[in-house]
Amino acid sequence: LNVQPNFFQHLFFAIKIIVLGRDHDGEIAKKLESLFDLRPAAIVKRFGLKNPIFSETAAYGHMGRQPGKKKVKIGMNGKGRQRTVETFTWEKLDMVKKIQKLFKLA
Repeated sequence: LNVQPNFFQHLFFAIKIIVLGRDHDGEIAKKLESLFDLRPAAIVKRFGLKNPIFSETAAYGHMGRQPGKKKVKIGMNGKGRQRTVETFTWEKLDMVKKIQKLFKLA
């Protein structure tokens, strides 16, 4: 699975799967696009990328880590509020069952 930027409106899935000599890219991409909103703003929102979650990635990397939650203070000049945010959201497996169902794998 390779996610690439689309020049026009949003991102798209670029998928290359060959089964019995037939190319199913378009069909697979359409199905995945029905599950995932790949516009840049939607990606930022889904993964909480505007939250202060990246200090954990400074040590031991950002892939293969367990999703979790942490309390952070959001605001400037000491005038912030405490919030709980999710970390390593890109590692969540919350879409697996939906993908399995969509492709009749389970």
